[in-house]
Formats: sequence, C-alpha cells, structure tokens
Amino acid sequence: MIEREASSDIDTGFHIEAINSRGAVFRGEGGDQERELAAQFRARSEALSASSPRTSRIFADLAETYEAEARREDQRSQDVD
Repeated sequence: MIEREASSDIDTGFHIEAINSRGAVFRGEGGDQERELAAQFRARSEALSASSPRTSRIFADLAETYEAEARREDQRSQDVD
C-alpha cells in the first residue's frame, strides 16, 4: 500500500504509529534500547531497499530517529551521573 499510494501523509502516519506503538518504556542506562530498535529498523530498510524503496526509506528514517534518541539518552545518562 505504501508503494502504491505514494503518499507523504501515509508515510508520516506509518512513522508516527511505529514510534507510538512502542508504548511505555522503562529506562535502562543510556540509549541501548534505542540502538537495538534502530538496528532492527535499519535491517528492515536494507532488506526492502530493492523491492520497496519508499517503505525502505521510512524504515531508514525510523532508524535515524532512534539513533538520535539513543544519543539523547546517552547524554541524559551522563548528565545524571
């Protein structure tokens, strides 16, 4: 559907839903949880790059979002220490 419709609204909605579906998060130290999610989204992006480039881009964007969140959590953890 994402490839067929080629709609930025659908892309954005998918991205938001993926972030929101994480639910409540119980913090560990630093951004390890976010790095794990980023790696999963990056792998999905790479797997779909040839067959579904638009969907692949959404997963890559999600990976980047979680990588940035991991850096923020790392910094927050250092600030608390």
